[in-house]
Amino acid sequence: MFSRRAPLYYLALFLVVAGARLWAVAEYGSSVPIRDQWDYEGAAVFKPWLDGTLSISDLFRPHNEHRLAFSRLTGLLLLWLNGQWDSRVEMVVGAVLCGVFAVVMTAAMIRLFGPAFRTLIVEGVALWLVLPYAQENTIMALGLPYYFLLIFSVIAIWGLALHDTYSAAWGAGAVSLVLACLDMGSGFFAALVVIGVKALQLIRRRTSFPGALPVVIVCAAVIVASFYLRTIVAHHNDTKATSIGNWLYVFGRCLAWPFCDIPLLAVVMYLPMVLVVFWYLQRPRSDFPGPACRQAEALIAIGAWAVLQAAAIAYTRGASVIPIPVSRYMDWLALGALGNLFAGAFLVTQMPIDGRMRRIGALLFTYWAAALAIGAVLLSHREVAPLVPRGGELYAHEQTVRAYVATGEHSHLTVNPAAVPYPVADRLASLLDDEAIRNILPAEVRAPLQIEAEEASASTFIRDGYPPSVPNPAYERTWGSYSEGGEAATGILRSTATTTAFPYLQFEVAGRLQTRMSLNVRDENTGKQHRLRPERAGKEWRLATLTVPGQTFRIVAKDENSASWFAFREPRELGRLSRYAAQFARSGPILALIGLGLWLTIIVLERLGAAASPTGAAPQRGVSPPP
Repeated sequence: MFSRRAPLYYLALFLVVAGARLWAVAEYGSSVPIRDQWDYEGAAVFKPWLDGTLSISDLFRPHNEHRLAFSRLTGLLLLWLNGQWDSRVEMVVGAVLCGVFAVVMTAAMIRLFGPAFRTLIVEGVALWLVLPYAQENTIMALGLPYYFLLIFSVIAIWGLALHDTYSAAWGAGAVSLVLACLDMGSGFFAALVVIGVKALQLIRRRTSFPGALPVVIVCAAVIVASFYLRTIVAHHNDTKATSIGNWLYVFGRCLAWPFCDIPLLAVVMYLPMVLVVFWYLQRPRSDFPGPACRQAEALIAIGAWAVLQAAAIAYTRGASVIPIPVSRYMDWLALGALGNLFAGAFLVTQMPIDGRMRRIGALLFTYWAAALAIGAVLLSHREVAPLVPRGGELYAHEQTVRAYVATGEHSHLTVNPAAVPYPVADRLASLLDDEAIRNILPAEVRAPLQIEAEEASASTFIRDGYPPSVPNPAYERTWGSYSEGGEAATGILRSTATTTAFPYLQFEVAGRLQTRMSLNVRDENTGKQHRLRPERAGKEWRLATLTVPGQTFRIVAKDENSASWFAFREPRELGRLSRYAAQFARSGPILALIGLGLWLTIIVLERLGAAASPTGAAPQRGVSPPP
């Protein structure tokens, strides 16, 4: 039954995960680069590429403790395709990547544990990647490196630790291990985990030394190379743990996820994993090899990777003034909780079916799983509560950068440090002053195309032609039909010919485009016109996007209605991927609801099919699911 409907299950899972993350991007994301992006993308790669001086070494240039090579390549590819440096495009890529990863990991886990664990695996992976506790990774393009480390590490462990040497999966694992190390400083942790699993297999005689040797050589080479190429960041010494006690406290907070405020709960949250290790080590050798042993090895590997990440976070950020773990680390730490969830279910299935211990174990596991789910939901609420849709910190970043680009006044970068997307104002100013960087800024903050009137009625469509009650920064160039005669004025504006290399223009319009009023973009060569139709009207400025009919165009604005007015800010150019990313992100809620509906439909159909069967549901092979 499942194999026949598996594609629909996976489609539903993809839609739910990707849709939920796209929803967050649409509500809270911004196209403006933030924090380290200005350095590891803008200054290190994009600027040299635009100047024609980019070299291979630039892609591998250290940024803090990391190399970020794969993340830089991804950003460079998106810039080349889009023509603009748009963080929202990277966020959308991250959302889709998480949806694909959810499907791949779920399929691999079901194949490993059998269809009896299908529901637990699907629901566990979905909650892991849907809940917004790691909102920083979702609504900031800085999350891409964290996703890449997670994905490459899981593939590396799956391929190298659980598959035969030189198989296709083994090769994929080896490549992923290298890619993980080329992106993040902790990429080699996957190699440590693989060596640990191979050591367990040797102890339990699940593999031979000649069989394990190639894996150990590959992993050892990666570890040695990682240490040789590591970078020391002097200014990060202040954030390192100051004592063993400090390290243990933060380490406990990380392992106690989602109950990070109670470090002692780390013992409870990792108890299932500890019991799996004990189960594995005390099994009689007659049980090896066996599917349960391979399942235990996978669970131990997941837990070990999360523990290593927690240990590194506690060491490198133990003295941080910000409570650790912060949001961007939580996708990693939550993987450890997911591994413990599967470990608890696994332990229940290893108990005698009719035994009292199984009933007690199932009850305890149910309470533990319920506490995990409730804790994850509460943590998600705490992380999302301070965010403001299309407002707050990220929106303030847009306004600050837009003001500086328009005026060049340094005061815009120093009045309110929280509204600046980079911690050093002078450094940000130098990047924004660079012509190459300015030319690739996203539409929300780039300099607008300056419009000059070739023909305009003397009393209509003047500069700043809008009522005094309409808010508008002094640096914004606007044209409007509200003039000395108020909204009664009528007339026409034809601009001089303007050229663009981008396919879209982004206008901001105030007022109402009613009958006998229009705002058009006309192709200079063919005369073809595209009409602007804002989604909403009012005194506030509303975004509206228009396709450019040709590279050379004119703006034609008409107001022949004496009972109304409208005004528009000079348009900004918009890249194709930027347009598609914004539209795709806005479809997030619909995609998530479609996925959820599809999921529920499949479940109902399966229940109806089982009820109609003379013998009930068909028995499933594999370990029995927890009751």
